[in-house]
Amino acid sequence: MEIEIQDLALEDAEALFQFELANRTYFSSMVPDRGDDYFVYENFLKRLVLLLKEQEEGTSQFFLIKDTSGEILGRINIADVDKNGVGELGYRVGKMSAGKGVAGRAVRILVEAGSDDGKITGLTAKTTRNNIPSRKVLERNGFKLERVEEAGAVYKGEKLDFFHYRLIF
Repeated sequence: MEIEIQDLALEDAEALFQFELANRTYFSSMVPDRGDDYFVYENFLKRLVLLLKEQEEGTSQFFLIKDTSGEILGRINIADVDKNGVGELGYRVGKMSAGKGVAGRAVRILVEAGSDDGKITGLTAKTTRNNIPSRKVLERNGFKLERVEEAGAVYKGEKLDFFHYRLIF
């Protein structure tokens, strides 16, 4: 499956909202749910506008992962870029695209673009111990495990260990 990464834009609001709605149960099986308020379109749109403002200010970069027909397969972003040009990588792929290499290809595209850009000098990322697919995506794209944060959070009554990764260009 061919994919492309496109800048998040206001024009994608309705399609992105539908993507989030369709994948709500899937995503909340792995990470805390965003709450009912997030899934009211007017509220979603307000949050999207705030993200776009953050993107304009240069502190974060938000992208959509799409197939060649323009369907949204997932999201990928670089948030909280520090003064040294290191940002935090985050991504999520919808249920229908999971396990098909979409996340790995999206991370590769973003890493290549970031290293060519010069503004981003590196990326950090974290995932849970039990999210082995995400750990593999990071490791296959050159991220190195920096540390393990034991019991970094509690989700659904279970203590979660976080694996913290770093990639410097």
